[in-house]
Amino acid sequence: MPKRVLGNIANFNSVRNLGVKRVAETSPKPLCKKSKNQTLEPTTENDCRNRNKENIKNDCDTTTRTLELRVKNIRIAGECQNDVLEKPKCMVNQQPQSTISLECDIDFSNPISYYQKPSDIPEDVEDFDKNQIADVFSEPQYARDVFNYYKRKEVELRCTKYLHNQPEISKSMRAVLIDWLVEVQESFELNHETLYLAVKVIDHYLTREKIPKAKFQLLGATAILIAAKYDERIPPSIEDFLYICDNAYSRQDVIVQEIDILKKLDFCLGYPLSYRFLRRYARCSKLSMETLTLARYILEMSLMEYDFIEFEDSLISAAALLLALKMKQPHEQCWSKSLKYYSGYDESHLITLMYKLNDFISTPKLNLKTIRNKYSHKIFFEVAKINPLPKRKV
Repeated sequence: MPKRVLGNIANFNSVRNLGVKRVAETSPKPLCKKSKNQTLEPTTENDCRNRNKENIKNDCDTTTRTLELRVKNIRIAGECQNDVLEKPKCMVNQQPQSTISLECDIDFSNPISYYQKPSDIPEDVEDFDKNQIADVFSEPQYARDVFNYYKRKEVELRCTKYLHNQPEISKSMRAVLIDWLVEVQESFELNHETLYLAVKVIDHYLTREKIPKAKFQLLGATAILIAAKYDERIPPSIEDFLYICDNAYSRQDVIVQEIDILKKLDFCLGYPLSYRFLRRYARCSKLSMETLTLARYILEMSLMEYDFIEFEDSLISAAALLLALKMKQPHEQCWSKSLKYYSGYDESHLITLMYKLNDFISTPKLNLKTIRNKYSHKIFFEVAKINPLPKRKV
């Protein structure tokens, strides 16, 4: 039974003092006694002294009985109150007959018991997400819904061409800026998603705001700073970006530009990224790391080309993957049923864009070598040295 807070009644010293005080405040009995006929009879000194002792003893007994009665009453009141407090608990445990049972047959400790297989998956296509059910980092029960959501969002957030409203910016200037951002990404060892998000921020900002040539690099540095804050666990500081800009701008310049970018974009940074789509396609089709790296090289090269910004990210990532497969296996049927299902694109829908990508990587610009040098390293399987497809005959 829980104990009640009883104030200060446990302080028996004060209670005893109170009893002594009451005894002290009691006026002494007169040194005389009444007779039956109401006459005062004198007593001896010893009789009076004995009578005073008896009075004090009676007062102490009365005080003790009063305290015992109070404690007893408090104890009874506490028990009654505890009974009242415990009554709702009993009522909570007691469920009415009309209450719906909360028992569930699903065993949430076993993810396979609540995984729902897609209803539209063909019988000859492997359910990749079901096989990943034990991997908590894959979130297989939500992966399909997440990428379907990205596909809907990429239509809403499609970037349109903007250079006709930017008198001081050109295609070549944009390509130089993207090439420089790749160097920044390598120098700070940032995630690839950070680079792709920075490019998205730049393009969407330029569709809404004109910018002078003198602040174009400031836009790029601030965009990758925002992307790093969004995606990185430990993003670089503003001072790091000022250093790579050779201190051409001040700290206040970066902060003002950052605020302006976020306001113009309405703080929307959840853009669908082609890099994420590519990784999803490669995992679902169980491609080799070398093939995936080749597709990443093609996709990263496409960031520098202004004419590719209007294509959906899911589409251009599928086209880059198709081109990588054909570069590795030019005489085989590369686009499997699994890739068709998980990407949502048939090979015939990708051929035109695939050859545009092939033509672009076939004629690289000599002054922009960062991406090519990056993917010529052994860490990236030297995929940049793989020959592209022959040019398509018109």
